[in-house]
Amino acid sequence: MNGRALAIGSGLLVTMTGTALLGSASAAADNAVRTPAASSSRNIKASVARPSALPAVDPAIRARSEVVARARFFEHVNRVKWLETIAFNEAAARARARANAPRTSSSGSGGNVLECIKRRESRGQYDVVNSSSGAAGAYQFMPGTWDNNARSAGRTDLVGVNPANASAADQDQMAQHLLATQGLRPWGGSCG
Repeated sequence: MNGRALAIGSGLLVTMTGTALLGSASAAADNAVRTPAASSSRNIKASVARPSALPAVDPAIRARSEVVARARFFEHVNRVKWLETIAFNEAAARARARANAPRTSSSGSGGNVLECIKRRESRGQYDVVNSSSGAAGAYQFMPGTWDNNARSAGRTDLVGVNPANASAADQDQMAQHLLATQGLRPWGGSCG
């Protein structure tokens, strides 16, 4: 054992011995007759048996404890910053989604964006058919796009129907669904 470990071990031994002596002195005092002399004797024994100060903490142990405490503190601070960053990024993503969401009117028909698409694609005519491409209806749906969109919207009754023959309300509903699921991409990105 080196000198420091021996000193620490000796200090612990002295402390444990002092505690044992204090315990036995207290037990003996409890069984003793209560007299002023016995009382002062008990106080003297207790003050001798009890060490006057706690043993000094090894500076290396204290330094290591401070390093660990700092590391835990900075780990906590970094975790808080990380969580704040995630919350900020999520809030920014929600704000971008709201800003990029299609504008809808109070009737829920898609409002200005769908009106723009309808004017651009067919000049607002629901029964128009493009003879060269096969696109039909006010929103100029291709037959495959119309069928896939109708299935996706849960409107299997519209699968196989020519969009130009569907009601204006059904065409508006299918255009709203396509806009909600794919954005402006099917119409070339215009009207945004």
